[in-house]
Amino acid sequence: MMELPPTECALLVLIIDYLDDLSKASETVLEAANLNVSENYFKQAKDLLRKSLSPGSKNLEFSRGLNLCSTINVNRYYRLNGLAGKHGNNDDPTAVQEDEAIDKHVSLAEAVQCGMKVIGARTRVDAEVEIEKQALFREFLTAVKTRGYFHEPMETYESKYTKVVTKFRLKLRDKALDDTDMSSSMHELSRSRSLSQVSQRVKVRGTFSRQDQRYMEQAEQHKVEGNEKMQAKDYQGAVVSYSFALDIVSQVGNATHGDVKYNKSIYYSNRSAAYLSLSQFSLAEDDARASLALNETYGKALFRLGLSQYFQERYDVALEYFLQAKTNGEENNPTTAQYIQKTYDKLQVGPGDNTDGQLQSNSKAEIFKMQGNSYMGKKMYDKAVDSYTRAIDLARDNDRNLYVYYSNRAAALCFMQDYQGAAEDAAIATELKPDYGKAYARLGLSLFFLERYRESRDAYASALRYEPSNKASLSYMKKAEEKIEEGYG
Repeated sequence: MMELPPTECALLVLIIDYLDDLSKASETVLEAANLNVSENYFKQAKDLLRKSLSPGSKNLEFSRGLNLCSTINVNRYYRLNGLAGKHGNNDDPTAVQEDEAIDKHVSLAEAVQCGMKVIGARTRVDAEVEIEKQALFREFLTAVKTRGYFHEPMETYESKYTKVVTKFRLKLRDKALDDTDMSSSMHELSRSRSLSQVSQRVKVRGTFSRQDQRYMEQAEQHKVEGNEKMQAKDYQGAVVSYSFALDIVSQVGNATHGDVKYNKSIYYSNRSAAYLSLSQFSLAEDDARASLALNETYGKALFRLGLSQYFQERYDVALEYFLQAKTNGEENNPTTAQYIQKTYDKLQVGPGDNTDGQLQSNSKAEIFKMQGNSYMGKKMYDKAVDSYTRAIDLARDNDRNLYVYYSNRAAALCFMQDYQGAAEDAAIATELKPDYGKAYARLGLSLFFLERYRESRDAYASALRYEPSNKASLSYMKKAEEKIEEGYG
């Protein structure tokens, strides 16, 4: 058998150590690294490599009777040009264990990292990810887009984008060969990632495939471009960039992943902002709604949806979204507060518009009703009760929406299990609006939990007269009738 040179022996030891680490790794880590192998694979590979280093083979002869462990230790790489490593006689009680970083043998990962750094090498995917972050590449990409290259229908966006990256990379390669000054920048480009960065990438790759990770990174790059164009007031250009981001992220295989939905909601919301700046309010509305469909509590999307309604003069609807935005992260945004006040001003009737000075139904009371609805959506029932109470206090007796305020407060009180208060509010609502089915249903529910089953049944019968297909009313009416048959209420 042919004798292995010392360097190749050392490389085999590095590989054995690496396989040993992998054999101890969890299945999650192996899956993240796309290593789908059988349980015995690493053991078999190690055994095969160890045979080539065994003292009995002709690959490595020692005059001393060293065991395999010693053979491996001798052929490991150590720092300080091989001087490090506190190996002593195993029988020597004073032998010092390897517990300091300087004395630990070099791992395969470290050897590859340092070696690649010395020769200025890295993986193609890492180089291209860094290339995509360069301002020069973004300018190149913009120029390509302007020429309409991506609008050709014969290829997918990804295929075209990959060709653009490859073309730009080859330009850098040719320049590096001709320009010695380029070496320093290329060296900067090829810096090794720290171990923590590598670890983070493994976690990400455990969630997404490499291709999907590329899609996610490319989409984010287009979002950054869009943000820069918004700052430069190039709103049409921003629309194009956000549209590219949406097109690319839509190609990710795991479309229901939380990160994908979160990013898409941002891209839609950002494009909504661009459309608002272009006074394209209907398109802005569509994008804001698309954003909220992915993340219903996204404050910025709620605010932009409110703006789209405000500029279409749908002030009552706009106000509702502004208030929802305020309770979903935009409470400290002065622009939100400004537009709430502006909308309130729009909803008021001037002194000469009504002889008795009455506000329109969309009055200050209506504002508190909308605020109460927002709190109900967030299950903040005590605050909802407070808002509806303020709406009732502010409303005039002839306010046509007064019955809604009482009925809504009854619903909130039911959730708080204040069934007596809910029954009283619901009864008032039915008096104010005798054909309002929801009020009868809320009266029926509160009476049911007060164990007044006959009254509950009658209330539900009235509710079903106006809302005959309401499943909840049908269900609770049946429950009330069963209680009556059992001799209750």
